[in-house]
Amino acid sequence: MRGIEVSTLILKDVRRGLFASESIRRHGKDLSASDRTLLSLLVYSSLRRTELWENIAFRFLKLPIKKLSPDVRDVLVLGTAGILDLRHFSSRVLVNGLVQSLKARGNTGGAKLVNAVLRRVSEEGDQILESLEKNENFQERALVCGVPYWIVLRWQKYMDSSSLLKLLKLHRMRSYLSLRAFPGDKIDDLVKNLRNDGYRSWPSTLVQGAIRLSGSAYPPALPGFASGYVTPQSESSMMVGKVVSRLWNGGHIIDMCTGRGIKLGQIAQMLPGVSMEGWEISLGRARAAEKEMKRLGIGDNVSIRTGDSLTLKTDLTPGLVLLDAPCSGSGTWNRHPESKWKLSSKILQNSSSLQKKLLHKALSMVAPGGVVVYATCSLLRDENEDVILNVLKERKNCHYVNISLQNRHIRQGELFGIYTWPDLPWLDGFFIAAISKD
Repeated sequence: MRGIEVSTLILKDVRRGLFASESIRRHGKDLSASDRTLLSLLVYSSLRRTELWENIAFRFLKLPIKKLSPDVRDVLVLGTAGILDLRHFSSRVLVNGLVQSLKARGNTGGAKLVNAVLRRVSEEGDQILESLEKNENFQERALVCGVPYWIVLRWQKYMDSSSLLKLLKLHRMRSYLSLRAFPGDKIDDLVKNLRNDGYRSWPSTLVQGAIRLSGSAYPPALPGFASGYVTPQSESSMMVGKVVSRLWNGGHIIDMCTGRGIKLGQIAQMLPGVSMEGWEISLGRARAAEKEMKRLGIGDNVSIRTGDSLTLKTDLTPGLVLLDAPCSGSGTWNRHPESKWKLSSKILQNSSSLQKKLLHKALSMVAPGGVVVYATCSLLRDENEDVILNVLKERKNCHYVNISLQNRHIRQGELFGIYTWPDLPWLDGFFIAAISKD
C-alpha cells in the first residue's frame, strides 16, 4: 500500500517539473525494496503512455476532463496503467490503495469517482486496448506506443514508414541500467561483486568498459559506486566520451554544458592529467558535478565553473570543446518519459535557437585546428543536422569531420553526424557530430 500511495506524490512532483527518477530517489529511500520496485514500475508505466491511459480512463467519465483536479487525473492514470500494464499485481489492491490516498487528502468525491471509473477499466479496458493495438493508423500507433502524435508527424517528413514504425515500437521497451567501469581491468571483479549483491549483470558486448544490468537499481547502493569504480551511464552516452577522446589532439578541453559531470568524469578518466573545465548554468548541477569529480578521484586538472555558457570566458584556448547541448531529450524518452509530455513546437524552436548560439560560441573559442564535438540526446533533426547545417553556412572557416564510430545500432545522418538508436535497453537515442576550425 505504501508504494501505491507514494506513486501519487511522484506524479505530483513531475507536474512541478522534477524528473521522476529524482522524485523516486527522494520519496523511495525509506521504502522496502519490494515497495520501491512497485513504485518505479507503476510510475514509469503511467508516464510512458500517459495519453493512452487518459484516453481509456476518460471514456468512462460523464464530466469534462478539465473539471477534474490534477490529483484525480493522476490517480486515474496510475490506476489505468496499473490495471492494464502490470498484469502480475492485484488490481483490487491497487485500486483500493489509490482510492484511500484520495480519501486521506479529504477528497471523498474524487475517491468515489476514481473507484467507479477504475472498476469499469478493470471490466472493459482490455477490450479497448486490444482494439487500439490492432489499428495500424499512425495516430493510433503513436497513442499505443506513447509518443506525442505531433512528433510522429515531424519524423514522417524525413523518415521512411518502416523506420518510423520500428522507432515507435522501441518506445514500448523498458530501459535498463548500464554502468561505466573504471579502471577497465577491474570489470570482471566488479561484475562478480554486483552478482554477489544480487544484481544480474555482465560486461557489455557493445561498449568496452561497460557493465549491463538486467533492470534498474539505486546507484548509491551499488558495490563500487562510493569508491568511484562504477558510474551509471547509458552506453550511447559513453560513446560520446569515446569520440571526444579519439578526436582530442592536445590542448585544454571545455565541456560547455556539463550537467552533473558524467561525461566530463568519463573523459577525465580516459585522458588523465589533461587540463579540463566544465561549465554549468545551474548551481545545483555544478555542485553535483564537483561531488562527482571527488567521487571519481579526479584531480585539480579538472575544474567546474558556474554560469551561462554564452557569456562565460576562458583563460585557456581550448583544443577541443564538447557541446552536449540542452535538447528535447527525445532519445531518452524511455528513460525519462515525463519529458515528452512537456515538449511543444515552441519549446523545440527555442531549443534549436539556443543550440545554434551555443555552437557558434564553441566554434568562436576553439583553437585553429581544434575540434568541437556536438551531441544531443535527441532524435529530432531540428536539434541535430539542421543546427549543424545552419551554423556551417555562416562559418566558412569551419568544416564537418567524419566520425569513425560504427556498430549495428548506429545510423548515418542524412546530412551530417551519426545517430545511435535506442535498440537495446542500455542504449538511448543520441546524435554526435564533429566540426573542425581551419
